[in-house]
Amino acid sequence: TATDEGLLWVSSSSGQLVNDGSITAGPMGHFHVTNGSVKNYGTVRAEAQGAVWVDYGTYWSEGLTAVSADGSFWSDRMQVSGNYSGSTLTGGTWQVEAGGIMRLIDCNVQTLKAGAVLIGPGATIYSNEGSTDALAGLTSIQAGGHLEVRAGRDYATPGNLTNAFGGLTVGAGCAFAVLGQYTQTGNGEIDRGVACIDGTLDTNAGTLAISSGTLCGSGTILDDVNSGGWVKPGSLSGSLVGTLAVAGSFVQSPGGTFDVQLGGTGTGESDVLQVSGQASLAGRLIVRSIEGYTPQVGDRFTILACGARTGEFAVETGCPGLGLIYDTFYYADRVEIEILGDASAVAEPELAGEPQEPGEEAEPAAPGASDPAAEDPGNGAGQAGTTKIPTAVSLTARPLGGGAAALELALPESAEIDLRLYDLNGRQVAIVARGFEAAGVHDYALSGERFRGRGLPAGIYLAAVRIRSASETLRTGTRVVLIR
Repeated sequence: TATDEGLLWVSSSSGQLVNDGSITAGPMGHFHVTNGSVKNYGTVRAEAQGAVWVDYGTYWSEGLTAVSADGSFWSDRMQVSGNYSGSTLTGGTWQVEAGGIMRLIDCNVQTLKAGAVLIGPGATIYSNEGSTDALAGLTSIQAGGHLEVRAGRDYATPGNLTNAFGGLTVGAGCAFAVLGQYTQTGNGEIDRGVACIDGTLDTNAGTLAISSGTLCGSGTILDDVNSGGWVKPGSLSGSLVGTLAVAGSFVQSPGGTFDVQLGGTGTGESDVLQVSGQASLAGRLIVRSIEGYTPQVGDRFTILACGARTGEFAVETGCPGLGLIYDTFYYADRVEIEILGDASAVAEPELAGEPQEPGEEAEPAAPGASDPAAEDPGNGAGQAGTTKIPTAVSLTARPLGGGAAALELALPESAEIDLRLYDLNGRQVAIVARGFEAAGVHDYALSGERFRGRGLPAGIYLAAVRIRSASETLRTGTRVVLIR
């Protein structure tokens, strides 16, 4: 650390300074590179009234170069060092606070493969001795690149912006505008290609196109959102849960994933996607709980609220807690989930079936893969086994022989049913039947045809049914043991 007119000076043409720690130009301190080279793998910082100056040697950074308020960093050697070439800024993180001055002379950045962090109103990385923004022509954030604005720093890009495996972070209280189309690609499973919005994001195109990668945060998207990637309300670190708002419509394509984390039943304690317009659903739903929280059986959560809804998630998976699964309820203006108990809480009737082929795994049936008649009221998709009306609801499993098996549902009155099969990890294996059934006993064959022509492998499953009748709404289940 250099302070009070102290000077750290690198001037030997053959000398090299490698920084793996921290170099600080404190108040009235100076760090000058006038010959030789500096390689920064740690932190180089200009604090208030401190200055870092590179005017002949080379300065290469893979670490953090930071300027605090009233500090300054100046370099006209970016092309020589290799951090800047052909309109691309590569390597390290370049951070400036409001009131600080960072000048990367002749760096007119169109492609960002480095970090750029702007903190506070007016914080800017300049490309000359005047007021030209080095990022004024930015069109692409690529792998290794990350643009972050925070602490009230509003920002606008001049036209289209592509985020290809890079990162965009808009802090709380910040407004980010794309004066064109924003498109994003990446890998949502490992959070590569991320837009984390805790402030607001607006585009002139009117639609945020998330082809892949991750959209997260607790802010507001002032557009429609079309997502084939991962949508994760809340942050990837810190406050993990949150409410992400979409001012327009929301479309999740079959390749998209809605990833929800539960942290409590109170307002703001669990993830919510709030859509002002219509939500069109497809793809996958994943539900999990944050570390240290376990929901209780019967807890209910609104995970999506919208002006209107069409479609449903094709695959519902995830584990909200040890020994827990969940059921999903689709309404015109929202989607809710309810926590259900483990399969081990119910009896263990055995269910015969076809021999398992070596290495065969369960393949989930698509929604609606149950008998087509099960979707319409009163159609008898579950075949009545007796004309005697049962006195109580029950769900049991029984073998049919010949490689088939069945679930038997007794209904004392007509009701709307939703019967699903899960594995012990809480993963939905199939929707067995949905629709209205008359009073009576109904059989639902777990045949090969129901599971895309393949029998279920040996194992333990949970059959769970939700029943809504004129007199009550209840749930019950049974453990299914398949022995091949």
